[in-house]
Amino acid sequence: MNAADRGQTVEVDVGECRCPGAPHTSDKINLRARPNTTMRFALLQAINEASEDTNILTGEMVSLYLRLGPVSWNISNGNGSPVPIDDLADSLGLDREIIVANKASDLYTEAILGPLAPSVSSSPEPTQEEPLTSPSSMTEPSSERSSRKRRARSG
Repeated sequence: MNAADRGQTVEVDVGECRCPGAPHTSDKINLRARPNTTMRFALLQAINEASEDTNILTGEMVSLYLRLGPVSWNISNGNGSPVPIDDLADSLGLDREIIVANKASDLYTEAILGPLAPSVSSSPEPTQEEPLTSPSSMTEPSSERSSRKRRARSG
């Protein structure tokens, strides 16, 4: 059984403590070791809504990972309490958000999207199919198609 199976977390050190009063040496965030169901569905919804705009999708993924990935952190608000999850990203700053988002992407993206990607090796071999019906054969009455086929054979 690996760490993800036991519900463990992955610690991400985002650098020197920036908390008021510097109560610890470095700021750390513990991310869930693998994506949960909420994260899976939220990412799939973001993919659907982003359509083909990869910039929007990337922003949605970062926001999702920063909101749903952390399970604990030592970043405090100055009174000894951890900042609320809704304020965590703002407390980090862009440079540190990127560190957390990259680690979260390593942990979650393949786990969520991997099973959805078609496997090249398991693709079925192409098959020879019957020719498709032409549009004209679908609009002309069957008696006219039969007459035309007989003329073509006897011709």
